[in-house]
Formats: sequence, C-alpha cells, structure tokens
Amino acid sequence: MRIRHALFVAAAVLAMACISRADSTITVNVSLDASAQNYVATGIGPNFFGDSQWFIQQGSCSASGGNTTCNLTGAFTGTTPGFTSGTYDLVTTYAGTGPSPLQGTSTLPPPSDNSFFFSFIPAGTLITLDLTPTGGAESMIPMFNGTFFVNGYSVFFTEDTAANCSGTAVPFCTFGEVGQTPGAVFSSPVTGNATFTETIATPEPSTLAFFAIGFAGLMVLGCRKRLNFPNA
Repeated sequence: MRIRHALFVAAAVLAMACISRADSTITVNVSLDASAQNYVATGIGPNFFGDSQWFIQQGSCSASGGNTTCNLTGAFTGTTPGFTSGTYDLVTTYAGTGPSPLQGTSTLPPPSDNSFFFSFIPAGTLITLDLTPTGGAESMIPMFNGTFFVNGYSVFFTEDTAANCSGTAVPFCTFGEVGQTPGAVFSSPVTGNATFTETIATPEPSTLAFFAIGFAGLMVLGCRKRLNFPNA
C-alpha cells in the first residue's frame, strides 16, 4: 500500500511540473535568399496623384477549388535558435481563378519608385510564411490574416541581373517604369527578410523545484523497493 501511495504522489508532482510554465514571446528575423520563382508586377499606370501602381503576383500560381495559391520559395538564414537555416515558402491564397488582384502603389516619383506598399488586398486573402528549419518541423507564420497584416516582410528585386520585361513595351526595363505603363510586366527573382513573433514555453522557478521534488520522491521510492524486496 505504501508503494502505491508513493507512486501516486510522485506522478502528481511530476504532472504539476509539466503544466506549470510561463509563456514568453521572442522576435525572430530571417533573411530570405533569392527566390526560385519570379515576383511579377503588372503595370496599372499612374493614379490621380501620379503614383506608380502594379498588380502584384507573389511567385508561381495555380488555381484549385475556386481559389488561387501562389508560392514563392527559397532558402532562409537567421540567428535565432531554431531558425538559423532552412527553406521558406511564401504562400498567397486569394478567392477566384483570375490574375492576382493584390495591388501595390509607390508614392515616390519616377525613377525612384522602385519600392511599394500594398494599397489593396481583397478581404479573405491569406499570406503565410512557411518555414522549415534544417532538421526541424515546419512553422506556418501568418503574415496577412484575411483582414490586416499581423507580421512583416519585405522583398528586394534583383533588377540588375535577372529582371525581364514583357507585355506593353517600356523605354527602360525597371520596376518603376512598368508601374507607370498599363499592361507592362516586370518579373524578377527577389530576396527579402521577415520579422515575426514566436511564443515559447519556459518553466517557472517553481516548476523546477517541483520537478526536483518529484525526482527525489522517485529516488526514495526506488530505495524502498530495494529494501523491501532484496535481490535473491
């Protein structure tokens, strides 16, 4: 009877150690290496204020079940434990099977308008950054949750080496020039970075104390068993 009671107490103490924890939030920043797919921008033309505008397609897209999913993949590196290296997949999913409806706008005048912000993303669109660390499990990081951005990322074109233009002809094959020309298309691999928060569980000091007590209880129990039931 005493042995059963000791086992029950030890199990209860260890269970308390398992559930007694404190969650903490860390900020993770990863660098996205050159993408395997092109980032595609189709010129809309200037708005009322003369700002350049584009339809933005983030990678290669395919339609299924009435929705379209676009993937932009590559390798990533970082300095946060658990996110030091691996592969990424920037996944964009929107309703419909037509061209990407995401719109970008630059408030900088040409030819400096080589950066943009998203000026329109249809409600219900989802953007996630799926990271698969080397030797680890995949993490799906939400970027745009259907209504607003919950984490941040940015991409950088490699205009000088791998960019190409198609569609409506432009005087110079630059991202900004395409944004001023309806029907012109700019495509290029991109690099980038992403910043997001990650919640991790860390044991509280009391948890460690409980664990030590539980371990000591098991040791005592082992001694009792040896005393009561000696080897033949």
